Amino acid sequence: MKNLSDNIILYILLLLFASCTEELQLVSVEKNNTTTVNLRFSTRATMDADIEDNEGIKTLRVILLDANWNILQNIYQSGLDNIPETTVTLKNVPKQQVRFLVMANEESMGRSFDTSSLMQDMSQRGGLKEIFNRAWEDASRSNFPKMAEEIEMYGLPMTGVKGATDVQLEEDENGHHDYNDKLYEDGGLVDLTNASALPQTIDIPLVRCVAKLVVNVTNKMDENLEVSSVRFGRFFSNKTYYYAHNPFHMPYETGIDYHIFELPQEVTITQNDKKTVFTGYIYPVSLPNDNNNYRYSISLKSNILSTSNYQVFLNKTSSLTGETTEIGRNKKAIINCTVDVDGLQVDLENLNLVVQHWDDKTGMGITFD
Repeated sequence: MKNLSDNIILYILLLLFASCTEELQLVSVEKNNTTTVNLRFSTRATMDADIEDNEGIKTLRVILLDANWNILQNIYQSGLDNIPETTVTLKNVPKQQVRFLVMANEESMGRSFDTSSLMQDMSQRGGLKEIFNRAWEDASRSNFPKMAEEIEMYGLPMTGVKGATDVQLEEDENGHHDYNDKLYEDGGLVDLTNASALPQTIDIPLVRCVAKLVVNVTNKMDENLEVSSVRFGRFFSNKTYYYAHNPFHMPYETGIDYHIFELPQEVTITQNDKKTVFTGYIYPVSLPNDNNNYRYSISLKSNILSTSNYQVFLNKTSSLTGETTEIGRNKKAIINCTVDVDGLQVDLENLNLVVQHWDDKTGMGITFD
């Protein structure tokens, strides 16, 4: 009986060994058909002396998709400490055509792109391809606009992508277009079919989904100027697309409104002095040139009553389309104001509305990158 028991135990061990060997072989086969990918993300902040606090990467989500927009991996990193650039390594990436969707600081827009949330969205929207073209909706305006002092916790929303140039959307009555692949430097599907065993390195630039406003004020009076709030005309939108669209337009039924920023503390500007009194972030906006209900205008609440009169800082003139004037994502508008005995004046000739992409570093006028 003892020999029989020993034989039975030995047989069971052999079965277990065979089973384990089969599993190991299966993993080995899978690894032969996969590769490692290093994804390098950068806001290019290291090249920009004008980078502000909390404009870097705090959290990062990378979604790996196949050519049919099916999720293969969904990676999330937090606690990145506002870094300007980072590298994420993905292992066991299948040797096939793939896509990468990237969101940085998603919390700043009040949502998560975890797989369960995306699956719930897909059940209502039809698939990730449709979600890709959706917008962040902020009806209560709880996420943006925000002052620089208010973005410390979550930072600014950014998106990046590789492999979406085949997205085709027929223009509908709402003016829906394809996304802006040039802004994201997207060359199309990433083909890893013949990838070697060595790690593949892919650069994915991150583009902020908001624009930046900076207000400089020069005091030309014989007395101090005390500024307590900055007020803007009706050009603040409450929606923005996850990824930029081309040509630029805003999501369907976007609301446009005025906005007042109460400064955290009063700013004192002495005679002949110049100070930056406000830095803030807004959703991208495009205003029709033939509609005077919306204006790119500014006023100040101060100890000088006349600064409360609104002044236009960006004229709605002919643009590339001839129909709209816009302040796009990842752009910075520097508004230079002067206060003298006649009140608030805006320097229209020297308005610095930066429209270049961040990789065009010809001179120090290119900031917010």
